[in-house]
Amino acid sequence: MGRAIDSDHSRPSGDEAGDLPNDSLMNGFLLGSCKIQPREGLIVSAEGERLHIETRVMMVLVELARHPNQLVSKNHLLDTVWSDTIVGDQVLSRAVSLLRNALGDDAKQPKYIRTVSRGGYELIQPVTPLDQPLRSKQRRHWQGIAAGLALTVLLVAGLLSWQASTAPITVAVIPFTAPDTDALPMGGEGLADYLISALANSQQLSIVARRSSFAIPDTTVDVKAIGNDLDADYLVE
Repeated sequence: MGRAIDSDHSRPSGDEAGDLPNDSLMNGFLLGSCKIQPREGLIVSAEGERLHIETRVMMVLVELARHPNQLVSKNHLLDTVWSDTIVGDQVLSRAVSLLRNALGDDAKQPKYIRTVSRGGYELIQPVTPLDQPLRSKQRRHWQGIAAGLALTVLLVAGLLSWQASTAPITVAVIPFTAPDTDALPMGGEGLADYLISALANSQQLSIVARRSSFAIPDTTVDVKAIGNDLDADYLVE
């Protein structure tokens, strides 16, 4: 057993009593074979069954999930979840009972929530936040797009160079229109930067400097005018 989490008179970060706190776990997390969606008040079983639970009951689960494999005292849970009112242990006991029912847990042979006599409760399943895997998946998605674009540009440039048998083709990469997210830092500029890096080592291409291509104020003007301004044979945008 890890260290105990005792009452520290902490308060939920919501503005009103009963609000769910705002932290990474609020975006959802995996708990054993269950998916927990705190903002929606949902516990989704491995079979896809969706169970709605009360806000304060969900707050108990979230608080336990903040300290997996650690004893969380009853006082801490009461002070955190019911900070705006005075309640007894029976209210907390009811919340834990409802959680066990929703998770398919057994108090005598617990798989999720273990009761420590006169102490509190311990969440004994690993907690995996859903936001970080999602960001990694999104990042791989954007990198895959950039890699695909780079391959396409190289194939086209190789064909044109073979047909013309001339000097390397000059290509300018214009910033893409994309949101700025954790998965794609700097938004469209980040994607364009990734593509420029992927093309930079090609002997078939001459890449217009980032400083010049990113200085184009309006990519809705005539493409030939942009190409002339950058002295580029082709634009990627």
